Amino acid sequence: MPGKSFALYVARTAGTPVTATSANISGEAPARSADEVIRYFGEDVDIVIDSGPAPGEKPSTIIDMSGGTIRLVREGVIPYDEILKAARNR
Repeated sequence: MPGKSFALYVARTAGTPVTATSANISGEAPARSADEVIRYFGEDVDIVIDSGPAPGEKPSTIIDMSGGTIRLVREGVIPYDEILKAARNR
């Protein structure tokens, strides 16, 4: 998350971590713009904040830590080995 991003602003304002995955239907390409989000999800979305086109081509990386270990659900923009390395350094 870039240091001056809108997402960072939202997390700081909320005072709590904020999580989200890429905006797409499972198996489909991630939405790259607010218009694509609306086309994918229509009225199922309450609000779309348009801060311009999404950077990159890969979807978000999703991990599951509910079992006490780090399990990869979907590898995306952050490689799984980088997540494991960061976890070991905590």
